[in-house]
Amino acid sequence: MTEKTTRPTHLQVSSHFLHDALDYKARYRHCALNGDAPGFMHLKSGRCKCFVDLRLGLEAILKSLAAYHVLAGYSGEELVKKVESYRHHLIKPWAAISDHLPTELVEQGNPFVEQLTELPVSLRYRFDAWDFEGNREALYGETIGSDVWMNSVYAFLDTLVDAHNEQLGKHNRIVKLSDLRDEMMEPEYRRY
Repeated sequence: MTEKTTRPTHLQVSSHFLHDALDYKARYRHCALNGDAPGFMHLKSGRCKCFVDLRLGLEAILKSLAAYHVLAGYSGEELVKKVESYRHHLIKPWAAISDHLPTELVEQGNPFVEQLTELPVSLRYRFDAWDFEGNREALYGETIGSDVWMNSVYAFLDTLVDAHNEQLGKHNRIVKLSDLRDEMMEPEYRRY
């Protein structure tokens, strides 16, 4: 019989996904907003790659928030499997965490989440990006093809990341050596 794992905790999982969101946000900022970066915003496939960074950043922060607010009663393998069950869906974690967010953030985020669900993660590939842009011209123009939309999604991601980073920061603590030893002895789930 497999021993029930107690690590990672919901705070650890939430922190890992928050850092993923920070990484995606930084890459978007570098590629799309930084004047020294290659001219990605002018190439369709480059725009889609920047979009995918935004989409994955939102996916990561939503998973972070879900681990923190909704899945706090889980740990170890059970927690990881619950978070993984969201896959690349945005509606599921968004619906799960909406009650835990300020109303103005939910109202701001609802249209983005709806639009983002129509825009697949597979647009990271040039082949799919060109195919999508050709077949869904209007949606592309309203979303990925629009600097205003892309920058609005970035600003929303930035708001969620900053707010949750502050929330998680309240959990920092000074750890005694005996607490650390006890924690290290708890069974931990490792996927790989």
